[in-house]
Amino acid sequence: MNFYELAANDGNITDLDLEAIAFSRQRSLDRLPTETFCIFDFEYEYDIDRYDAYRRADDADGEYRCKWPYHHAVAGAWALITYPAGALQPIVHNVNVHDARTHDEVAMVRAFFGLLDRYPDAVPVGWGTECKEMPTLRRTAATHGLVLPKRLRDSHPHSRERIDLSNALRGQGHFVHMPEYAYATGIPAKPIASKAIGKAVENGNWDEVREQVLADVLTTAIIANRYLISAARVSGDVFASDAMIFAELAAASPSSQWLNLHNRGWDRHRLEHAVIAKTA
Repeated sequence: MNFYELAANDGNITDLDLEAIAFSRQRSLDRLPTETFCIFDFEYEYDIDRYDAYRRADDADGEYRCKWPYHHAVAGAWALITYPAGALQPIVHNVNVHDARTHDEVAMVRAFFGLLDRYPDAVPVGWGTECKEMPTLRRTAATHGLVLPKRLRDSHPHSRERIDLSNALRGQGHFVHMPEYAYATGIPAKPIASKAIGKAVENGNWDEVREQVLADVLTTAIIANRYLISAARVSGDVFASDAMIFAELAAASPSSQWLNLHNRGWDRHRLEHAVIAKTA
């Protein structure tokens, strides 16, 4: 019987057994390869004129619901997170935030595709991305002559090339929204309510939109970090890694009041529980 079977089947295991189990588990984690993940999110405006034209032509009596073919990216944020083999904390790099003041939809999507082309092994990670981001990215690419990066080409909603955390975490459970999950697990989320972001886009409140898309990347990154470590996909101390991700995103976005003012100190609170703090 191996150590994992012993842990599962013997309710009277000794402290020595537990130490052996922990040692065996750590040896397994130390053999995990270095992996990089691309955390990403977009915000959209709706092409109501074209949607209304479609309804007049073909669906005048149907439910009024402007779906993804009419959604156009007006803000985007992404960051790469690399988990070195055997390390306690990841490395956060290539943090980018764009909005319609400097990038139209094509320029924004081209920049995102360019990052994935430069880092072809980076696994794209989001929340609900198979329902929203992926369809709109495919439509944008097809409409404007862009080539999808390797990891975005498989259209299967459970593709191994990407991770949609809303699917990975719930299994057969009910779908939940990202802030719903975040509030349940003590993770900062959403500077403004999800339903208010459309009005912010409509009114051209780009600072608010920019804060929202950056916040979504932070929330997604923390959820991803906890999921990846708990699933033994990567090695690391979850508390120290949470703190590192928060601190690095805040440092990369000094103008973000949501990160640097409203949630100031969240990373230090997480770090108090980390292995590196306990052993310092």
